[in-house]
Amino acid sequence: MRRLCAALASVVLGAGAALRPAGAQQAADVRCRSGSAVFEDACQLTADLYAFLAPQLSAAVSAGAPAMGTPAVDGGWWSLGGRLNLVDAAVPALGLAAIDTGRATPANLPVSRIPLPMPSAEASARLPITVGGWRGAVHLLASVHVVPRLRAGALTVSPAGSAARLGLGARFAFATGWRRVHTVSVSAFERALPTITARGVVGGDTIELRALSTRVRGWRVTAGGRAGGFDLETGAGADFARSSARIFVALAPERCLDQPGCRGEPFDDGFRQRPVLGHLFLTAARRMGGVTWAAEVGLVSGSGISTFNTFDGDRRPPLRARAALGARVGG
Repeated sequence: MRRLCAALASVVLGAGAALRPAGAQQAADVRCRSGSAVFEDACQLTADLYAFLAPQLSAAVSAGAPAMGTPAVDGGWWSLGGRLNLVDAAVPALGLAAIDTGRATPANLPVSRIPLPMPSAEASARLPITVGGWRGAVHLLASVHVVPRLRAGALTVSPAGSAARLGLGARFAFATGWRRVHTVSVSAFERALPTITARGVVGGDTIELRALSTRVRGWRVTAGGRAGGFDLETGAGADFARSSARIFVALAPERCLDQPGCRGEPFDDGFRQRPVLGHLFLTAARRMGGVTWAAEVGLVSGSGISTFNTFDGDRRPPLRARAALGARVGG
């Protein structure tokens, strides 16, 4: 069990290495520099806000175990449940920022740490199988993620349309017959967040990320056992996320005298990201009163991307903590 965990950890910690902060400041976005000078600083701050927040949203949507608290091989043929994911997120203090109506100049913004909540409903159907004498099961997985309205200082995040998005996946598990590791499973899934709007107020100016979408395709490998009356599952995996957003800026009217325009989208196309995130996690579950209660702790790697403006001196941790609480019936 110990060797398996060490092998999984080495895979996962390398999965996000490409996106760890390099320590060097990124140059100003060429699209912001090619537009109107009055928008350049606001455009750059909004672009950096997207680069900073998007990987954290990707980390919140996928979590650790794809079917937290569901027996891998034994159990009933169906289960329904809910989960609340919490990610150790960093939110920039936009209220301390200042936007210039000239060329973009780099600044450093402090950040506040908050537990980013992401609730979801989950369902699974279990199909028992036997392959070459090995007893196992195939799980068909479905999840629905919702985005609550969140406010952190001068930043507000809210759904921009439908408040829920459907995700699908599958899990193959088999019983090992070993003493300590009772089951091993492999999972693949795709999950997404509803389209959201992130709005920040900087003095009298407004910056927005519009149509911010997040979609994640991932895999997990887990090993399960039992100790102290709890069903335990430890595992690792990687997420391949796709994110996009458009930016909108609106400068205060009194700051735009003799300027050609003070609000709008600086360019037609949006920003895109494809972060790769690594996950390590441990889940403990116990059935009480017909309900399976589960808790999970984990680490996420690869959640930092370099920006023109820096956030808290660009000292973002290579590993970010996360946790989850859940309950299931059936299964």
